Amino acid sequence: MLKEIDEEYRTALINFEKYKLVMYTMAKIMEMKQTERNKIVLYLINNANLHNLTSG
Repeated sequence: MLKEIDEEYRTALINFEKYKLVMYTMAKIMEMKQTERNKIVLYLINNANLHNLTSG
């Protein structure tokens, strides 16, 4: 899985090396259990929805 991500990372238009926090966060997310990742996704979706409701 890491090899696949590494290949995609190399072909990405954005140079994530400039974004150390993004790289750190991605590594931490990959270490998490699936249930923990699901909670984060739900949190992000809910916050995005709240942002859209309050900004529009």
